[in-house]
Amino acid sequence: DGQQARLRSLRPLLSALTKLRPSAETLTPVHTEFLRVCLKAKAYHLAARLLDQPICDIYPASLAKYVQTLVTPEGFLCYFYYGALVRIGLRQYVEALQLLLVVLTCPSSCLSAVQVDAYKKFVLLSLKISGDLHSLPMYASHIVQRYAKSPGYAVDIAEAFKQGDAVALRRIVEEKAQAIQADDNTGLAKQAVESLQRHKVRMLTSTYLTLSLAEIAREIGFEEESQAPD
Repeated sequence: DGQQARLRSLRPLLSALTKLRPSAETLTPVHTEFLRVCLKAKAYHLAARLLDQPICDIYPASLAKYVQTLVTPEGFLCYFYYGALVRIGLRQYVEALQLLLVVLTCPSSCLSAVQVDAYKKFVLLSLKISGDLHSLPMYASHIVQRYAKSPGYAVDIAEAFKQGDAVALRRIVEEKAQAIQADDNTGLAKQAVESLQRHKVRMLTSTYLTLSLAEIAREIGFEEESQAPD
């Protein structure tokens, strides 16, 4: 059974990781592989224990004789990206957003596929958590900043959310469903839609205390949804 094999491989991976790292704060080449296997095995709790340990250093080249490869730029990005996926799996969304920011603010001379995936999740998580798209820090590379402005479903979703247009937001999610699913973002996209509805309810409740339930439903887009044909 593949699932059981993955679970069995976690113990030796963790043992190798512990023996290789000079200190608990050091990122080794095994860290990324351990998180990858944890994700495949859905052993989020085991990955979380590793993620709880802050990383302040990278496995030094002077110890390269003990491993076949050093920590590569891609391995570095994947560690924090996989970490974000683990946090999402545990519904620790704020922590996931912080890990995605590490990926997006890593110095870059070219755009990584990992950063592309990370930005899409960053957009959807921002909308879910705060009802607004968080701006990237100024120290994020110009390449990542430029990508954040390029056309794509994440940008379209963020714009519809900003306009408070629940109908347009649902339409975008439905029209881009194939691309969203290919990126494993279906759940986050649905949660972004729900977040807009909750956000509008809070705004309307605080601003118009005399609105009827029917008026609130119309404002947040429920009326159009309920009248849609089966």
